[in-house]
Amino acid sequence: MTSIALAIAAMGSVDAKEFADKKTPFQRRIEKSFNLFDEWGASQMAGHSKYSELHAEFDNKSKFRHKFDLIQDKVVGYYRRMLAKVAENCETELDNCEEYLSCSGFGTNLNDLTRSKPLVTESDYFLEFTKAHLKRSVRKCFSAECGADSEKLAKFIAKFNTVVEKARGWRAQCDRYSTEGCPDHCELIQRKKGLTCMPQGWTRPVTTD
Repeated sequence: MTSIALAIAAMGSVDAKEFADKKTPFQRRIEKSFNLFDEWGASQMAGHSKYSELHAEFDNKSKFRHKFDLIQDKVVGYYRRMLAKVAENCETELDNCEEYLSCSGFGTNLNDLTRSKPLVTESDYFLEFTKAHLKRSVRKCFSAECGADSEKLAKFIAKFNTVVEKARGWRAQCDRYSTEGCPDHCELIQRKKGLTCMPQGWTRPVTTD
């Protein structure tokens, strides 16, 4: 038996539809990359208006969650559609279709890249790791043999990087944090309107006549 067949045998017997509805190893790998960005947001954006304020036009999501869900849904959705086309061309049950199993990631050695991830408190390093992790996941989980379009994949990576950089910029906006959630890279400053979260070392702008 091939390594793929052995992996499926270990799962037990399931019918084609049930198997098709399950998350594949490649889909879980892709989602793990997005989970890194989600982990960063929960740690580094907590108390920030872009992370906590909900908007009706975004289906009652925050701006962070809206942008996060958009790019994740596009990438995962594209993977699922690609896999569905592969499944349609299978002449056997999916658990015996080598093409489907190969494009699903069953029997593929998927290294746990998160073992070497930096601390989430090392914000910039963590974001760079996150971008690199998604790029490697896309290259691992999508292939031309499975029907993936390289130009579309490049656009996904570029879009994800844009969202990450947008969030990095938001994090620097200290005045967007609540006083209770003012993070370490900012500081509470007493102003006329009360305590305000401001950048470290902030001083009142000098006015001239």
